[in-house]
This record gives sequence, structure tokens and C-alpha cells, in this order.
Amino acid sequence: MKSPIEREVGRGAAVNALGLIAKTAGPAFLVVIARLYGPETLGVYLTAAALIETSLALLVAGFKDGALIFVARHADEEDEHPQLYQALANALAWSFLLALVVVVAIQALGDLLIPKLYASYGEALLSVLKWMCTVLPLMAVERVVMGATQGLKIMKYEAFVGGGLRHLLLLITASLFWLKYPGPSGLAAAYVTTQLLVFLTTVQIYRREFQLNRMWQAVAHFRVNREMLSFAFPQNVNVAFDRFVTNIDVIMLGMLGFTAFQTGLYGAGALIVREVRQIKLVFSSAFSPHIVRLFRERDLDSLSQTFATTSRWIAAPLIAILIALAVLRNDLLYLVHPDFGGGSAVFMLYLLVIPYLQATFGLASNVIVMTGHSQWNLFNGITAGVANVALNLVMIPSFGLEGAAAASAITAILKASLEIGEMQYMLRVRVLISQLFKPHLAGLIAVLALIGAWRLSDIMESSVLHRAGLLFGILLLYWGLLLVLGERVLRSNRARIDPGNDLRD
Repeated sequence: MKSPIEREVGRGAAVNALGLIAKTAGPAFLVVIARLYGPETLGVYLTAAALIETSLALLVAGFKDGALIFVARHADEEDEHPQLYQALANALAWSFLLALVVVVAIQALGDLLIPKLYASYGEALLSVLKWMCTVLPLMAVERVVMGATQGLKIMKYEAFVGGGLRHLLLLITASLFWLKYPGPSGLAAAYVTTQLLVFLTTVQIYRREFQLNRMWQAVAHFRVNREMLSFAFPQNVNVAFDRFVTNIDVIMLGMLGFTAFQTGLYGAGALIVREVRQIKLVFSSAFSPHIVRLFRERDLDSLSQTFATTSRWIAAPLIAILIALAVLRNDLLYLVHPDFGGGSAVFMLYLLVIPYLQATFGLASNVIVMTGHSQWNLFNGITAGVANVALNLVMIPSFGLEGAAAASAITAILKASLEIGEMQYMLRVRVLISQLFKPHLAGLIAVLALIGAWRLSDIMESSVLHRAGLLFGILLLYWGLLLVLGERVLRSNRARIDPGNDLRD
């Protein structure tokens, strides 16, 4: 029988799952860019997007998590709402101000740096980056508001905005702007238009769930929230390093002399693989508010149990998807663009390690952050970032795309080891192996069967129908093993959608 906390996590995850389904517009957007704008333009755009996402994490990530923590802490008591709005005012003001500083820096220094760093496509990248960075302040506000609504245990807005709306608008605007500007400038215009529309939607969400007049009162009596800042700035840097680690392979390929086409090929494969981590986000954002409460109450047994259950929920579907990506990797790249489908795409196999670790054991990072230990996460992020840069400098020139992917996989192993160790031995939140092992054991057996079929036959080199048949058999084996082991994933996760709380009353 599930605990009330597990039921509530399941309800939040059910809402987030709707957003995950809507995010299928994201891969569709990737296909549209490659097919309409060409694989070289795709490489330019993916590099610019990686730089923007890293910058956004440096500016906002800690304030978004801080907003979640303070709202979760103060929302239930009416007399604590002044602290809530003062914390929100701090998060919004500081993230907006820092975003403006970055916009000015890119506009002023981009001409000096970008063409030198990216010799093969620096001019095209610079023109795209200058336009895309202008919406950073609006994106900062949007992320903080989404964090605040998650603090209310309302998951539908993040699912709607971060899931379907943004990707769908990018898909539509990129298609429309291509008719007039079929080059990098058209993609940049589509990106800016999309973020503006998302910001306007976010304003309406804030007005629905929070009181605008109380925010103005907090601004009028603004006080620096030192607890918020001491948490947010280290967390900003940590998540920036995390995004940097996630995107460093794409960023560094161009710096090390690879063409926009090669960057586009690698970036397409990496984006396909890394989208799998969204399965973790379906559950982690629903789980995070409960970490705050359980740790404050020192109910570490319940926290350990909920961590194990949620991680198992994530692992079961994720492992099946990773197996599918391993089998159909060339076919998926061909779908993005025919020119991408001719190689072996071995680099994607190395990349599968990253979402596996992030999604199945990555909740340890949420536990560390939501218990207020952002400095530990900062250490983890810096360690992983430095290691990844060093590995990329050594492995990319020697092994090309496979070297970039292997460097990222090794870094993911290092970071996951640090996070699990800190959670278990420093926070005393136990990793309950007996609650976790079933999907991993079933996945291991299925992967060994796949390797056997791969080695003993030429089925992987035959037609897509043969590969699809092999995949069907392997997945049938995997889900059958889960049933034999007593795992009832679908029944466990069936849950009613929770409408959440409302601070307007």
C-alpha cells in the first residue's frame, strides 16, 4: 500500500506526464529545423541554444529552486505569506537583473569572442546568439514563477509551459519564419517570438495563483533575503555547471575545429538521448516539495522510502526507452535528416549512460538541493565540469564524436557517485537497494539478450523492420521479467490529478 506522500507524488507525476507527452513537439521541432533549414543551420542553432541554456542556468536555476523551497515552506500558513512574497520578490529581482547583465555582456563582447572561438561558423553563430539572448530576462521571470507554482504542489503549469507550449510554439514559429527567412536569422526570430509568448502566458499564471498586490508590497518594502541568496548563488553556479556538462560536448566540438554539420549530427543524437531525462522530471518536480517537509521533520525513513519508490517508478519505463534508442539510433538520426543516417552512430550508445544515471539515481541531487545543501551540489558541479572539459580536450581530438560522448558518460558516472555518497553518508538518507533493483535487473538481462542477438546475427545491419522486430522481442522480455519479479509499474502509478493549492484566497 502506498503512503499518502507517494500518492501525492504520483498525482503530481500524472500531471507532469501530460507535459511529457506534449514534449513530443520537441523532437518534431528538431526534424523541422534539419529538414527546412538544413543540417548546418541545425548545428549553429544547437550551439547557440546550448550557450543560452547554460547562461540561463547560471542566472536563474538557484532562484527557481529557492522560490520552490520558500513557497513550500510558507504557503500553508497565512501569517507567513509576507515571507513568501518577500522571497519571491528577491528571486524575481535578482534573476532579472543578472539576466540584463548577461545580455549586455553578450552584445558588447560577442564580436570579440565568438568568431575566434568558432572559426568554422562563428559569424552565423554570433548573429543568432545576439538575437536569442535578448529574451533572457523574460525567461528568467518565467522559470522563477514555474518554481513558485511547484512549491504550491501544482505541477500542471510546468507541464503545460515547459512541456507542450514552448515546443509547440517553436515548431509553429520556426515553420512560419522559414517562409520569409530560410536561414539562421529565421530560427533566431522564431526563438525570440516563442519566449515572448511564453512570458505573457507566465504572467497570467502568476496572476491566477498569487496575489499581484502583495508582490508590489514586497517590492515597495524590499529587503535582501540573505537565506535566499546564500542558497541561490551556489545553486546557480552548480546548475550552470550541470548544464555546461550536459552541453559541453556540443559547445566544444565547434571550438576544436568540427564543422557545423558534424556538430549538428552529434547535437541531434545527443538531444534525442537527453530528452529521455524528461521522465525523471515528471516525478522529481512532484517529489521535491516533499523532500523539504520530510527533511525538516527529520523523517528520514519516509524520505528514504519515497526516494526508492520514486526512483523505481522512473527506472521502469526509462530503461525500456533506452533499449529502444540503442536499437533504432540510426533510424532516428535518418528521420532528423537523411544525411545523418549513414554512419554507425556509436556515440549515441555512450550517451545512453547519461540519462540512465540522471533519471534512475539523479533524485539524489534533488535531495541535496531541497535540503538546503546547494554548496555540496556546487562542489559536485564544479568537479564534473572541470573533469568533462579535461576529458573532452583529450578525447575529442583523438576519437571525434565517440570521444565527446565517452567523456560525457565518464563525467556522469563521477557526478552520480558523488551525489549518492553525499545523500547516503552525509544526509543519512539511505539508498534502499531492495526497493530499487527490479527494473535494473530486468534491464540487464534484456541488454545481455540484445548484445547476444547483435553479435550472433546481422539483424542490426538489416532493414528497419528486422530491427523493430528485435526491439519488440527484447521489450517483451524486459516487461515479462518485471512481471515475474513482481513489479506492477502501471498499477502503482495510476493516480488522480491533484488540483493543487491556491494562494489567491
